[in-house]
Amino acid sequence: TTTGNFAVSSTTLADRPTLFVNSQTGNVGIGTTTPSETLTVNGTLMFPDFGNSVTKSVISFFGNTNIGFKVNNDAGTVKRVYYYGGDGTTQIWMSDQSNIYFGKLSYSPNATAAFRGAIDNSWGTIGTMTTPLGKLKFTGSTDNEGFEISGWDYLSIANNVGIGTTAPGAMLHASTTNESTIGIRITHSGTSPTANFFELQSQAGTFLSGFTASGGLLMNIASSTAFVIQDGSGNTKFVVDSITGNATSTGRLVIGTTQPTNNHGKIWIGGDLYNSGNSTTTGSFTAGEGTEFLKIDETTITIGDSLEAMRISNTGYIGIGLTNPTSTLSVAGSVDIRGSATTTGNVIIGTSSWGAPTSTLTIVGNSNFIGNATVSDQLVVGSPTGGGQGKGTINAQAVYDDNVLLGPDYVFDDPGYNQLSIEETKDFVDKNSHLPWATGRDDLKDEKLSLGQRLNQVLEAVENLWLYIVRLFDKDRELENRIEYLEAEIQSLKQVQDDKETENVKVQP
Repeated sequence: TTTGNFAVSSTTLADRPTLFVNSQTGNVGIGTTTPSETLTVNGTLMFPDFGNSVTKSVISFFGNTNIGFKVNNDAGTVKRVYYYGGDGTTQIWMSDQSNIYFGKLSYSPNATAAFRGAIDNSWGTIGTMTTPLGKLKFTGSTDNEGFEISGWDYLSIANNVGIGTTAPGAMLHASTTNESTIGIRITHSGTSPTANFFELQSQAGTFLSGFTASGGLLMNIASSTAFVIQDGSGNTKFVVDSITGNATSTGRLVIGTTQPTNNHGKIWIGGDLYNSGNSTTTGSFTAGEGTEFLKIDETTITIGDSLEAMRISNTGYIGIGLTNPTSTLSVAGSVDIRGSATTTGNVIIGTSSWGAPTSTLTIVGNSNFIGNATVSDQLVVGSPTGGGQGKGTINAQAVYDDNVLLGPDYVFDDPGYNQLSIEETKDFVDKNSHLPWATGRDDLKDEKLSLGQRLNQVLEAVENLWLYIVRLFDKDRELENRIEYLEAEIQSLKQVQDDKETENVKVQP
């Protein structure tokens, strides 16, 4: 050409010469006048097989470091393309039987694709003769390393798998530094799934726990600690026993609210409590065990300590100390009432086997009153045989009945009894303002005096006073006798005087 290049072409394809040599760059073009490489071919490049030698290469390309391609036909049956690395050994090669091999070639595994290990001659294969087609297996120095993907739709990994981390600390370890990134998400297939969403199984394939298709927690563990909640220090706070169905907690159980107003009790219910049980043996609701309990069933409420102490029946009767109350309040035992007690019916105290009460207040046994007791009708104490005795008012400051009445007959029959004279009694009364046999008003404020003692004092005083009266009567009789005698003497003297006066009258001339 005029530019010094060499071209071989026809007159009809001058722009695409059969052979073109650029004398400026030294590039050679076939089918092009603008070769950009040392050899540029515009069209199909074909290397026909001119021989059947096993070691004969149809074409080879090598650089200065033994890097290049080789295409050959081995024994006329398997046609391969090889890529050689810098050491002149095969790194990648392909055959006309749809096989691809990666790694240094020392032998040929019969697989669709084979991956030679970096440490030894172990192979990772796809579609080997011993496994179904489509299986991809990566192994390391031993069979327990690496992973495999099977045509049976599973991924098998021998060691830990890390997602977002290069140092997984468990068989599956997902990690992220983005606080807004969801760690793990599992999406169920279909719109109406029936299979469990997630399952944990034992080595024997027994279902242990998981999540149902609707997302509910499901457990099937034969253990007393099937579900456990611990605090940050590893202390167990809540346990569910899958064998008994019991749930135990070391804290409080709050129901019906997330903000209880106080910390009282182990159970806090923000609403109504309903129990549909009706057992009369163990109770629908039982608080406490052993010797102390509170039991509520369909018919009664019972409170006890070893034995039943209190019962509220469904008839409205309350029994304390007995199990068969027959009145609104039935008490078998002592009653201490400090304050007001008002009733429009009868009050019976001291017995659990009474009949129909005949009095407003019936007391069988001892009774102590601290405070006021007002009776507007009869007050019956003890068991009088004559029926209700007495009617009126008892107003006492410090009187009680010790059921002891001695009777001060010693005033009459005891020779050693020192009876005061009337003068001594008068002197005592003038000094103390009360009889010497009775406790005075000032002493009654501090001294506890029974009704029997008071009666004895009164009787002793009456007996002494009776003796005084008897003595005064005897003295009065004596005085009357003396008066009668004196009156008779006076009458006699008067008669003598009258007789003398009559006689004097007669003797006068």
